[in-house]
Amino acid sequence: MQCSYCHAPLPQRGMVCPYCQQNNTLNLRSIGETEKIQTEQTLLCPLCEIPLSRHRHANAVCFDHCERCDGLFIEEDNLLSCVESYAEKHSKIDSSKIKRFIMENPRNNHKDITYHKCPYCTLPMKHIMYKKVSGIHLDICEEHGIWIDGGELKQIFEWTQVS
Repeated sequence: MQCSYCHAPLPQRGMVCPYCQQNNTLNLRSIGETEKIQTEQTLLCPLCEIPLSRHRHANAVCFDHCERCDGLFIEEDNLLSCVESYAEKHSKIDSSKIKRFIMENPRNNHKDITYHKCPYCTLPMKHIMYKKVSGIHLDICEEHGIWIDGGELKQIFEWTQVS
């Protein structure tokens, strides 16, 4: 896989390009092998407003994916299942790197909050921070699921390993 900014090869693990130091969106890659499935309902990405594609992971977890911004819309139970599965399979990582990444994450500098619409009901979603102190901001529709911006799933997996 190549960096979407400088096209240098990305490391097998991690979302920061070793050449240009840019963060790359890796949500779908973090989940692993998935298959695209057909749905009758067309959902739109809350950011790009293009149709989301439906995917199924090997452990039967289904989610919707935006191919432009790499965002995911997933039910809360499915997200917890993915996080637990990932944490069981992977060893601990350097927590100082993750904490430094969170503190330096440009998303933390945004003062304006944009409330995205749920792809299912189109009502504004709540803006929450994963685990209260992680620095990872998610959008949640209590009825339908969680919107995860591009790259945030990888951050959630890494945060889970160090917390």
